[in-house]
Amino acid sequence: MLEETCPGAEDAYYALEGQFTDSLTWARYWQIVEGELEIQTARGGVLRFKRAGALPDPSLAGMAWELQTLNGQPPLADAVPTLAFSEREISGVTGCNRYFGMYKAADGALTFGTMGVTEMYCMDPPGVMEQEQAFLAALGSVRSYQLTAERLDMLDAAGEVVLSFTPSASL
Repeated sequence: MLEETCPGAEDAYYALEGQFTDSLTWARYWQIVEGELEIQTARGGVLRFKRAGALPDPSLAGMAWELQTLNGQPPLADAVPTLAFSEREISGVTGCNRYFGMYKAADGALTFGTMGVTEMYCMDPPGVMEQEQAFLAALGSVRSYQLTAERLDMLDAAGEVVLSFTPSASL
């Protein structure tokens, strides 16, 4: 911050400025809610900002994710699918095999092209191959996404969440 004063400003203005900057130092999570930025603080406060102009779509490129739910169900504990986005490509692990492909994202819409998948057969944990098929089918049904700092939800044509991810530490 600059250490400038505003001529004619009252003490209440400076007190409000201090509360605002203090709140920002405690910011922990953000999300877009009905077109407005909402910042949640570690102290339980919430800051809301109205849009000053059009916002670009958040970029998926450079993000890595771990699956939290597949059609509302958690993945197998020892075979959690992953997903990483580069500029136009995705890659990851289904829980057994590696996969890769192309994606298109614009204006909240998201679609995936044909996927390439390695051809290992995994027996452990039980159900991993069924999970793989369901995961790849769910990717194929994706038509849009919702992105926050804590979560990536992928929705089908009916607007139902088919895949939900949380950030992964590695790409």
